[in-house]
Amino acid sequence: MHSVRPYPDETGSFLNTWVGSGKGSASVAADKFVTKDVLKTHLTQNNTELRRRPEYGLTESCFAIWWGTEEVAKYENESGGPGKEMHELLQTAKGAEFVEACKLLCGSDKQDLSSPEIQGALLQMQNFLRTHGEAFDKLCGSLARHHAAMSVFALNGLDLSVAFANLKRWASHVPAEGYTGDALAPWLSAPDSVPTFAAFFSEALAAKRAKLTSSGEPIRQVDKFSDEESRDAKKAKEPKKKRKDKMFTANYKKFVQQI
Repeated sequence: MHSVRPYPDETGSFLNTWVGSGKGSASVAADKFVTKDVLKTHLTQNNTELRRRPEYGLTESCFAIWWGTEEVAKYENESGGPGKEMHELLQTAKGAEFVEACKLLCGSDKQDLSSPEIQGALLQMQNFLRTHGEAFDKLCGSLARHHAAMSVFALNGLDLSVAFANLKRWASHVPAEGYTGDALAPWLSAPDSVPTFAAFFSEALAAKRAKLTSSGEPIRQVDKFSDEESRDAKKAKEPKKKRKDKMFTANYKKFVQQI
């Protein structure tokens, strides 16, 4: 699932909450998106490996759960909140079995597991999710909404920090072909200067808004900062393309080699 946006939508949500396809696509409220009622129809072979190739998706999801339990455990001493509640839920007998099952299955493509072992792990997962599914779903939804915002906040904060630490280096990364004429000239004339950057940014911003206005389309809040159509809406309207096989991440490879 690729459900985290690079910037918030008009409601302040950092989750990609576009559902459906083509003209029938629409955005739903973040708190509604992270519910089974929406996800049971939204999640298909087109947007989740779990439904496209279970032998990949299940091991990847189990790896994410097993590894994530270390982060969840950090909330143990908190006074409350979804992080602490999730930690407590995973400390129950069935919760512990669920985590152990995920640990076993996330390395199943690198181990010689017997069919009974796999079946046992799957039954443990099913038992936990059917017994504590309502609480687990609610907590996952809360954590997704909160941490999507914090993750994007932090990464954008770092991006800004690196950029403003060296304006000249930042200027050298901006492609001139993305602008008409000598739009970059004011900034490039003195790339270490905030006033010259401001002159460039002011003109570029005015040009962008003029482009949006001339298109005849209503300017949304996010359009004031991005002149591209929402990536989420755009993807929802595009025909689905066959995706290439994905390789496991370096961390995953390192992990399964150690099991």
